[in-house]
Amino acid sequence: IVPSMAGMGYVVLTDLKALAKQLTFVESELFSRIRISELFHKNFEKKQRSPFLTASIDRTNHVTSWVMVDILRGNDLKTRVTAVCKWIELAKHLRDLNNYVSVLQIMTALQNSSIERLKLTWNKIPQKWMDVYTEMKELANPENNYRRYRTELKNASVPLLPYLACFLRDLIYMEEMPNFVDNTEGAKLINWNKMRQLGSIFQFVLKSQEFPYQIEPDFEILNHLKHVQIVEEKAAYNISKFLEPTSLIESSLRAKAQTGEKKHKEKIYECENCAMGMNVGYATWQTNNKVTEALQKEIKSHVDEEVYLHYWLRNTNPDDEPAWAEMRRWEIDSDVQRIITSRQELQEQSQTKEERRKRDEVVTMLENENSSLRALCKNLKLQCLMMKGLCQAAGDDGQVDPLIISSFGDALSESGKKLEVIQDKTQSVMES
Repeated sequence: IVPSMAGMGYVVLTDLKALAKQLTFVESELFSRIRISELFHKNFEKKQRSPFLTASIDRTNHVTSWVMVDILRGNDLKTRVTAVCKWIELAKHLRDLNNYVSVLQIMTALQNSSIERLKLTWNKIPQKWMDVYTEMKELANPENNYRRYRTELKNASVPLLPYLACFLRDLIYMEEMPNFVDNTEGAKLINWNKMRQLGSIFQFVLKSQEFPYQIEPDFEILNHLKHVQIVEEKAAYNISKFLEPTSLIESSLRAKAQTGEKKHKEKIYECENCAMGMNVGYATWQTNNKVTEALQKEIKSHVDEEVYLHYWLRNTNPDDEPAWAEMRRWEIDSDVQRIITSRQELQEQSQTKEERRKRDEVVTMLENENSSLRALCKNLKLQCLMMKGLCQAAGDDGQVDPLIISSFGDALSESGKKLEVIQDKTQSVMES
């Protein structure tokens, strides 16, 4: 689409099982903070009364947008096909972890009109992953009040993460029921049917929170999840139409129906070439989009890429092709964020290397001093043995040559001084 988006997404390049665990870790942390009081009396309809539930809902919208962006960043058909397959595989891993909230987030994105309309992409998905997608689609089917999902959730073991949107629909329906009902004699009685239904939902949520996931955080993956790209649904749809225009999709479907599989493949190839031509045309349009030679010269003079990007953003004409302008602004924002994130990562890596180098220096110095201390102790032990031998050789009178005693005392004094020096060095190293 545009340079900053083109290429493979994060999901294509990472370990999907590790990513599934970290997504589950994030959702579990959010779910564990939700208070039951946020579900009382439609409190979830008011953000100030349900801050943690609102955060969980915002997270759902965030992930759904991220999935769409990760697929739409593929500027060629092969990359988009790979991205869709990877997201289906990730949903499968999440289902194995009983993380139903993330599964339905991904399925919501894959069934969004911006992604579902990419017929050229979906026609290339291998049958293996289409079978998995069909099964996941049945799980996320909202018909009959999510009957398939509710059946699987009922039989699932803890730990698990339920899709709270289903519960919220139930709660809205239950809150419309009266709190009291009249008996045959006209007396007001508590509506125990309503209370039992509300209690079953609250009990299920509390039980699910009692058994958290035991997952160690991977800060490298978590840091990336904090900086993923998102986009408004309207912009995503415009990008989708640019990648696979409706006219190309319709012509491809007509070719498949009229001329058979062989002609269909030829038509797909023609459509892909046409799409590539459109990309080249867009690049040409972008280059010739009323950018004067003076402006080009000034842009090239900027050494700092971040300054250049901000400059480009300020000089974008909002009247030029609204759809293109919208995508260009998105490109600028994402590139600036990418540069800032890269610089932060480089600084952190540099700090980590410097700390590791200092630590290695301290360890080496301590090892050297320890070796010196061992040698000195060995020397002292040898001298003590020599003194003992001299005393035994002196005979019954116990007389020892004063010169020998003086020499031995000097040796001990020198050894003591060396020991003090080693102790001072070791203390200095430990303090640093």
